[in-house]
Formats: sequence, structure tokens, C-alpha cells
Amino acid sequence: MTIHPKPELAAREAVIFDVDGTLVDTLDAHLEAWLEVLNRFGYHPQTSDLRALFGKHSVEWVRALLPPEDQEHVGRQIIQAKDRAFFSRLDELPNFPGATELVRDLYTAGKRIAVATGATEIELPRYLRKLGIADLVHATVDGDEVASGKPDPESVRLALRKLERPPRKAVVVGDSLFDAEAAREAGAAFVGVLTGGFTEEALRDAGACEVYEDVGALYEAVLPLLTATP
Repeated sequence: MTIHPKPELAAREAVIFDVDGTLVDTLDAHLEAWLEVLNRFGYHPQTSDLRALFGKHSVEWVRALLPPEDQEHVGRQIIQAKDRAFFSRLDELPNFPGATELVRDLYTAGKRIAVATGATEIELPRYLRKLGIADLVHATVDGDEVASGKPDPESVRLALRKLERPPRKAVVVGDSLFDAEAAREAGAAFVGVLTGGFTEEALRDAGACEVYEDVGALYEAVLPLLTATP
């Protein structure tokens, strides 16, 4: 995997992070929660079909997995049940090594930090506490705050407005094709990590200017630039 010598995170004023699969290892827990609830409601999708949706808003999962006649009423029940099933697992989920340190050092270096996520307004504060970054984030956008989740760029655009920074001065860090598409449509750069189940080639094809194994590898790459003496 190629790592660029001048990471975008060091060159931009604002950094917008995804959370699920990027800062916290949630992929398997989300898949387990979706499978548990879908099976309970009589739907039996393949795990591979679910993996392809990781990073999208729950409404998009329902649209992809349920027949049209079930998407509104039954879909709403499924989303609520899935949120409960996932929330019960949240405290057990590990942060990716380097996640907290990366956000901390970017903050210390004077970067404007935002989190733009499909996580609910109840889940997001818990994530920030788990990561120990609640006091380091200048702006947040949760999944309940936007009409359309990723790949729609609404959450990234809202984060940019809250940060008061133009897209050309921002970079989005995420793990999915949908993070990449949202960043591209919002006009921001995108840095990908491989912890969401997508390949480097797929992330680069979606617009990633850099791809790293995980946020720990990204942290190792930007640390020398963040701590360099002018």
C-alpha cells in the first residue's frame, strides 16, 4: 500500500472524521445487530450484502434490503430495533489504536476538528467519551441531524459550516466508499482507512488521495509533520 510523503491531514486547516469503522471498531457489531434484527423480522440477507452497505445511513439499508411495501412502517421498526441492539454492544467495542492520539495531536496543532457520522444523537456522545475526545472536537453532526445520510454530502457540508471553513481547506477521514463520495460531492479531500472492509483500490477509485491500513498508520504518517519545529 502506498503512503504519500505529505499527508493531507497536515496540509489542511480542518479535519472531519467519520466514527464507525474509522475511529471505533464497529463493523462486526453493526453487522451482528442488523442480522439479528432482520432475521427476527423474517428477512435473511447474506452477510456480503450487508457489508456492501456499511457506512450508509440506516434508511439506505432499509431501502436496499426490504421490499418497497415494507420500507416505511416495518423499516422504521427495524431501524429502531437495530439501534437498540447495537447500542447494547457499544461499550464493548474497542477504539482503534492511535485514534485518540491522532485527534489530540491534530487539535494541539491547531486544526479544526469535526465528527460527521451516521451514529444517532444518543450514540455519538458515548463514542466521544469512549475515545476521550469530547473536549477536542469543535463540531459534530450526527445521523439524526440530517435528512439524508452518506453518501449524500449533507453531513459534510453541515460540518464545514459549523467549522466555518471552506471545502478546499478540509479533509474527510473515513473507511467507506460512501464517506469518499460525500467528501467528493462536498468539495473536500478524502483520506481512507481500510478498517471498513473496502479495498484500497475501491477507496482510491472513489476519490481517496491517500489510503492507510488504519488510523494508527495514519497517525504515524502525520505525527512527524505535526510535531516538526518550524
